[in-house]
Amino acid sequence: MSVVVSEHRGGPSAAPVGRIASDSLRRALARVACLPSLRHKYAEHLDAAVVPVLGRLPVLTRAELAGAVAESNGLRRASRGAGLYAAGGSMATPWLAAAQDEGVTAELHENWRPLWRGDVLANLYPAGRMQWAHYFYNALAVRSEADVLPFGRLGDDELLQWLDFFRERRVTALAAPPETLERIVQVCAVTGRRLDWLRKVLWHGGGQEHDRLPAERSLSAELWSCYASAEVGVVGHAGPFCLPRTYHPLPGRVVEVAGDGMILLTVLDEGAPVPLLRYRLGDFGAVVRCACGRPEPALRVVHDAAVAGVTIHGQLVQPDELVRLASELEEVAGAEVVLTGNGSEPDRIRLRISLRSGVPADDYTCEWVRHHVLSRHLVLGALVAEDAEAFEVVVSG
Repeated sequence: MSVVVSEHRGGPSAAPVGRIASDSLRRALARVACLPSLRHKYAEHLDAAVVPVLGRLPVLTRAELAGAVAESNGLRRASRGAGLYAAGGSMATPWLAAAQDEGVTAELHENWRPLWRGDVLANLYPAGRMQWAHYFYNALAVRSEADVLPFGRLGDDELLQWLDFFRERRVTALAAPPETLERIVQVCAVTGRRLDWLRKVLWHGGGQEHDRLPAERSLSAELWSCYASAEVGVVGHAGPFCLPRTYHPLPGRVVEVAGDGMILLTVLDEGAPVPLLRYRLGDFGAVVRCACGRPEPALRVVHDAAVAGVTIHGQLVQPDELVRLASELEEVAGAEVVLTGNGSEPDRIRLRISLRSGVPADDYTCEWVRHHVLSRHLVLGALVAEDAEAFEVVVSG
């Protein structure tokens, strides 16, 4: 059952719309309590004589989830194996997320169905190290009995030749980050290429990514999207008739909008790799009725970069991680991150550094710091390969 909690600002979360089975919540608590780092956190809610209430449980933070995933590696006996994907962090302190693409794609096939037998999907999500999105769309296509071209990143200098290739191969759908779709639309506008063969576009993210999509009039294909990330997988889905930024939670996902407007996620699926109990996603949200006609409440996502960091190609990047990596270099005296962008949402990361006495403030120094950060951050390097201007280093002052 998918449950969205009614929006209620200025106080605690409101009661869920629908019912949450207490026995399912109790079993989820028992699974979480098996992890050493979370045992104390939920200790007072494990009393067998007390019926657990979701709204009374403490909020799970990003750091706590990262530690729980690390502890759960090799300890999962009741659930199936999972893929471990990069959700953030550095080589020294990685944050790996556990995901079971097979189970999620089966749920999406039942509830979303963007692809059908006879479709041919070209998957343009980057296929970097431990990148969740590329493998997810491959699995979704296979589960949908569609064919898939697991292509990966499409460079600017090869756009036209591969678009022609896709047409000749009878491709009907693209899975691509909004930035890639934007480049495709731009080059087609300049060259007069037509995308009349393209019937569907698949992508994922939240509010920020939606704002980067090309205008609908320039991309006439159906838009199918997921509210998803590497850290938690797929939360909800939207089809071509859904309102912008509006998603329908998958079965087993319980979504709350807390008193401060923050979205909290609970996953009660007993087969999930790591139980999530009121996990703070980092986005603001509101409960709405969607225009698509589904009777259940839907979730509208509003991204706030000041709280959640910056999202590039569906991957969340925390500014403090970049500051910490830059500060490892003896040339750097201090660093800060500034988020910039031309639209309503920041989509560029500028790392401003101050240098120690005697260090030249030239392009070489900036490039050295940039190389150091990209080579040690677990996900940023692969994402910048898709959008080179998304990250720059400058000397402050």
